[in-house]
Amino acid sequence: MGRNKRFTIAYFSNPIIPFLGAIFSFRTILDIFEKLDMNLLWCRHGRLSVPEGFEAEGNKIFQLIDKRSIDGVVISTPGFLSYLENEEDFYKLIHPFRDLPIVSSGALLNGLPSVVPDSYTDIAAVVDHLIKVHGRNKIVFLQGPADVKTAQDRLRAYKDTLKKNNIHVNPEYISRPLEWNSRDGRASGRRAVVSFLDDKKLQFDAIVASNDRLAVGAYSELESRGIRIPEDIAITGYDDYPEVKVLDAPLTSIPHPQNKIVRKAIHLVYDLLQGKDIPKKTKVHSHIHFRRSCGCYSSPLHRAVKIYTEHNEIENKSIKPKHDKESITGIILDECSVQNIAINSKLIEKIIDCLYENPETISTNAFLSNFKEIVKSSSADLEPEDWSIVLYIIQTVFQTYTSNINMKYVVPLLFDAQELLGEYINRAQYSELEEKELVSRRVNAFNQAIASAASVPQLLNIIFEQFSQMGLEEGYISFYHNKGDFSTSQLIFAFKNKKRINIDSPGLIFPTALLFPEKYKNRSERMNYFVAPLYYLEHHIGILVLKIDRNYGVCYPAISSQISHSFWAIKLMNEHERAKSELKRKAEELSRSNKELEELQKKKELFFINFTHEIKTPITLIASCLEQYMESANKNANLDIIRRNLSKLQRDMVNYLDYEKLLSSRKHFDHNQETDVSWLLHEKLILFQSLADKKQLKLKGQINDKVVIAADPGAVERIINNLLDNAFKYTEPGGQVEAKLTAIGQSVFLAVRDTGIGISSEDQKHLFEPFFQITRKNTRTNGIGMGLNIVRQIVEELKGKITVTSCLKGNLQGKLQAPWITEITVKLSLARQGAKKPKKTGNFFQLSHPVDISLEPAMFPTAKHNASLSTILVVEDNRDLLHVLLTNLGKKYNVYGAVNGKDALCKIELIPKPDLVISDIMMDTMDGYAFFNELKQLPEFIDVPVIFLTAISSPVEKLKSLSEGVIDIISKPLFSLGVLEAKIQSLLDFVSQKTKQVRGEALDKVIQAVFKERTRYLQGEERLNARMNAFGFSKREQHIIKLVYEGLQNKEISASLDISTRTIDNHLYNIYRKAGCQNRMELINKLLAEDKPNEEQQV
Repeated sequence: MGRNKRFTIAYFSNPIIPFLGAIFSFRTILDIFEKLDMNLLWCRHGRLSVPEGFEAEGNKIFQLIDKRSIDGVVISTPGFLSYLENEEDFYKLIHPFRDLPIVSSGALLNGLPSVVPDSYTDIAAVVDHLIKVHGRNKIVFLQGPADVKTAQDRLRAYKDTLKKNNIHVNPEYISRPLEWNSRDGRASGRRAVVSFLDDKKLQFDAIVASNDRLAVGAYSELESRGIRIPEDIAITGYDDYPEVKVLDAPLTSIPHPQNKIVRKAIHLVYDLLQGKDIPKKTKVHSHIHFRRSCGCYSSPLHRAVKIYTEHNEIENKSIKPKHDKESITGIILDECSVQNIAINSKLIEKIIDCLYENPETISTNAFLSNFKEIVKSSSADLEPEDWSIVLYIIQTVFQTYTSNINMKYVVPLLFDAQELLGEYINRAQYSELEEKELVSRRVNAFNQAIASAASVPQLLNIIFEQFSQMGLEEGYISFYHNKGDFSTSQLIFAFKNKKRINIDSPGLIFPTALLFPEKYKNRSERMNYFVAPLYYLEHHIGILVLKIDRNYGVCYPAISSQISHSFWAIKLMNEHERAKSELKRKAEELSRSNKELEELQKKKELFFINFTHEIKTPITLIASCLEQYMESANKNANLDIIRRNLSKLQRDMVNYLDYEKLLSSRKHFDHNQETDVSWLLHEKLILFQSLADKKQLKLKGQINDKVVIAADPGAVERIINNLLDNAFKYTEPGGQVEAKLTAIGQSVFLAVRDTGIGISSEDQKHLFEPFFQITRKNTRTNGIGMGLNIVRQIVEELKGKITVTSCLKGNLQGKLQAPWITEITVKLSLARQGAKKPKKTGNFFQLSHPVDISLEPAMFPTAKHNASLSTILVVEDNRDLLHVLLTNLGKKYNVYGAVNGKDALCKIELIPKPDLVISDIMMDTMDGYAFFNELKQLPEFIDVPVIFLTAISSPVEKLKSLSEGVIDIISKPLFSLGVLEAKIQSLLDFVSQKTKQVRGEALDKVIQAVFKERTRYLQGEERLNARMNAFGFSKREQHIIKLVYEGLQNKEISASLDISTRTIDNHLYNIYRKAGCQNRMELINKLLAEDKPNEEQQV
């Protein structure tokens, strides 16, 4: 597309403003390019800054167009600059074309020739018309946005015209700045009228609106108040939108001269290319369309008369009449120039020739036929409505300057021409509406067709089919060859002369600047192409090039947007399909893995079931023998521990086996029986009372008599047992538990409530799931989390319902009446007639006793501390295990116990410094890791070794513990007390040996060496005392410091001063704190330093 015998002009348009106006204007512009024999490259760009989206991505077109392929540029500036905050961004975009002729169309740009609407003159004319023709002198003005230059020009014209007519400019008659946009314009116009009438109480007779939307809003408000238009208040607008023509009083308005502006801009670029000088600023004014809203009639002739007589009172000119056609033609051309109508002199000459022939004999049809052809031939330069003014100028000039023409024949001809012109305008508007509707239907059909495409090949086939139906001749679609690189493109679709071109996969690569491959170009023909970047949001796809079609070219921007969306939708669909296929593959893999896991789980469950069955009988025998032995033997704490833990094992085994049976839907309970729930609950409360007394709980019951349901008594007992057991487990000493049984109608309600710790709303969602246990700080539970799940399954077997109502303790928003915190309710049905009745419950059904697995308080040694034995601190939250460890280790060591990390940190301050700490990891309140870290922050305990005794068997956890400094890890489930004692003794011997070696030899030697080396700087005993006094040490502390200097260890200092090592530890802690140090070495350095102690170090 480089410069040849024809110039190529790039026209950059914005989709918000129709390309070169409406359909007929669009065709007129094509006629201009054809008349000037220039190539048109129509480029669609976007607004730089739009709040709603990514329109600015369309400005990629500025990078795609090679300036070497064009000769000049016309830019539709107003739409482009919408929402623009910085014009520098705009100049950066057009910078590549700075050496080419450029004309701005529609807005003034510094440094560029610009064609702009003469809003000032147009508004001045309409205000002057209202004053002089209609006698209005109280005119209010609805001004536009404060940051829009044309809006301010219109405001200035209003003020200046009032002053010119000696009317005072009252600021109260001017609205605040109002929005012009379609969303806010009408509402702003209504509010402005409300403000004038109601707030300011103004009396006015006319409204001049700077925009039609404001005028329509004002019109609606006046009409709603019963104010007559124009009798009471006249109103005018600007832009001449179609809707203003159909108001009850059609609106007098000033059409925006957009079409004239673009025509002028094209001609100016052409003049620059011809080497002509052009002005930096060219104003184009419009002609007022006078209608009923200002008090005028609406005929084209009337508008022409009004405009012409107001501005050019030619009949009053005292010029000598001239009769020759050349002089008359010159006068008419001069008067047209005054009206800014640039008409070809030959057109005027043709009309005058017709009139100068014998007007008495000329056929009206012949004249009108000639006139019609003249109007058609001028469509590239004049709008039809301009001819209304031209005709009136011809009539007036003939009447004024000719005497040999019989005007009684001329005037009817010109009047018929005006009528013909009106018909022509109406037909053109109707045809335009029809064609707009046709184009709209075609675009909608195009959009619907390509929306059905599921792949790129299918989409391209549909696009070609649709383009063929539209009759388009030529087009190209290309994708950018490399992502993020727009320098080369890949042609994927082409058709020329209405025939599809086959393109080999993957496409033809070419430089993007060419727009499409060179081999498809025919430089001997005049070329008109539309070019648009294909993009969706911020994603750039490629470019679309279409040869401009007179019928459908106006809809190319909409088509390019839809093509972009379709390509991106297909890309997303393809990605979705790929993701779907991958998801399917993963799902199949997961399904296979799940099946394998299910098989493994079944094997695992089978193993546990068999294992549980195998050990159930031995445990039962052991428990039975133990009970017999304990009846005859003296009370023994160890036997109590054995009994409690055997009971726990029995309960957990029963729950697990019941869960497995219920889960596998095997027959477990026979519900074709009648069970007296009242008797059963009463008996269970008696059995649970002893457990309640032991746990210091208040147990109550509210039981309706003779409540009988159809259920297996074993199942009902299991429900009662598990609900009561759950309530006992989570209720602290001093609390209450209540069981309530009621029958209402055919329903039975069994509710167990307590004053325990409560259940959070999140935990309530999982409460009846298998293996779920409530975990709460400071609370430790026992069991495997199967009790309530078994209750739920039994209740569901009985077609009943189980619910929970609870809140956390201390929450005043609880739904239960105080003091109750939690209530679990089971709803069942009364026994139906004909159910099988069991034998007497006393002989047939043996009630089970509640299992007491409560944890006893920690038992601590009461023997006096033996300074000759090593000291061990054991931290374990299982009281039974803690008791066993304390009892057995207490035979050889001083042993102290704590139930969690926080408890241990408190106790360690009260007991002699331990030589070893044995700690569990998983504990409430503070676990083993947190305790270990806190312990190592205490200077006096930093050297105390720690062993973890835990059920965690993960190699990762073991590695983590060892890496943090733990000496050893012993697995809890299978450890032997003998092995534990051997490891403890071995570790204590090792630590003792190392302590003596390090502290007794190396450390003592270092301390003594440092002492001897640095004491040279001291000046006797007085100097040392002075330094210690400066730090604020007490006499006891000074005595200890001197013994430290001598190299004595804590036990040796303890023996020397006859006080405990714990007291020595405390003294050293205070000494370190006052001196601002952490160990003996730092203390020596502080005291032997030459500088004085800081005040911050003194206490």
